[in-house]
Amino acid sequence: MAQGSGVLPGALLPKNNRDMFKAFGKSRKIVYGAGIPLAAVAFALSWFFLNSHVASVPLRLLVSALIAVIAFSLALMYGRVVAAGEYQKLLLPLYEDLDPEAMLKALDTLDADKLGEGERIMCTVHRANGLMYLGKIDEAESLLGSIRVSEADLNNRYLIEGALATCALLSGDMKEARECITNLKAIARAKKCSKDLSLRVRRVIGYVQYCVAIRTGRSVDIETMVKDFESSRVPTHKLDAAYYLAIYMSRNHDERLGQYIDYIDEKGSRTIYSRLIKKL
Repeated sequence: MAQGSGVLPGALLPKNNRDMFKAFGKSRKIVYGAGIPLAAVAFALSWFFLNSHVASVPLRLLVSALIAVIAFSLALMYGRVVAAGEYQKLLLPLYEDLDPEAMLKALDTLDADKLGEGERIMCTVHRANGLMYLGKIDEAESLLGSIRVSEADLNNRYLIEGALATCALLSGDMKEARECITNLKAIARAKKCSKDLSLRVRRVIGYVQYCVAIRTGRSVDIETMVKDFESSRVPTHKLDAAYYLAIYMSRNHDERLGQYIDYIDEKGSRTIYSRLIKKL
């Protein structure tokens, strides 16, 4: 079974994080504070070394400039790696520690105006995830609805629809959940949808359909979700799975119900699930 729709596998970082270094002081210092001087030194040393080996001034200038560019590029690459690490640290309170409020506070320290367009969209989706797991579903939906993407931007449309589907499932709005399924199917059928994206979208569709079936009281092969819970290494998804197992087992008087309620009480005490589980 696919991972939960709100927290998609591999979605912690945007695919294109070229500008992310601008949002963190540490990475900016590496790129600008170290990269520019490094490029200048590389140019000067190259010019000096080539002086006795290359007679042509234009050629010497070209080679020295190329070496300077390479030096700056190395600093830029390292700055991006550092920025990616700093960004992930901001997300870990939710995705590892299941503390959505802590992640939202961490994201408040980020200078989002310095992010690129794709990075800002991804950051907004993470904020929405934090709000929905905190129980502020309306705010999460409003935030997701504020994101403007083109019809051709299939990947971001997929992330937004997946998050909206999670909002619908958490709020119990099955009509909205089905609308999200319809929108996800349209993305998967799009001519320009890659095979990899189509596979990811279809997995999420299957997961949402499964959860809708549980929420509407239909019979499902619950052992599929049990195996999913046991094998998952994604804390947020594991918590999602525990909740839907609890719903199904509560309705069907399954003796295993207690272990999933205990799991939610222990791991999900800072999330919406601590309140939802009391309503079963």
